[in-house]
Amino acid sequence: MKKLLCLLGIAFIMTGCGNGEVKTMTCNAKNTDLANGYTIESTYTAKYKDGLVEEVETVEVVKSDDDEILDTLKTQTEKLYKTYNDKYKGYTYNITKDKDTVTAKVTINYNDMDIDKFAADNTVLKNYMKKGKITVDGLKAMYEAVGASCN
Repeated sequence: MKKLLCLLGIAFIMTGCGNGEVKTMTCNAKNTDLANGYTIESTYTAKYKDGLVEEVETVEVVKSDDDEILDTLKTQTEKLYKTYNDKYKGYTYNITKDKDTVTAKVTINYNDMDIDKFAADNTVLKNYMKKGKITVDGLKAMYEAVGASCN
């Protein structure tokens, strides 16, 4: 469950602006937590301009045969995104449960986010920022540090 929350947290870390062409980077991760009985497959699609992230769309699919685990993950994920949106703004999300799956679809618009407040609360981000924005290279490094592969 800690890996899930870590991956969700990583999904929050990007921003950007600029006049260049909008490009896309996609990262994928798959993790299995045998002790808690679930797998999670994540896809992160970052839209960036001039090397600075503007938006990230995240789809995370958690599978388990244990309804209690799925209910807990759904509730925790909803609370996490609500808290982040209330505090920093810029999040839209939809968390659904269907049979043996919980799916979280999240869009983080860093142009709408209070990135200064977010960076103040997450000081490690300053290592990945340029001109007050998260760099695509920094975002890639953060995702790869938790096991994702990026193109």
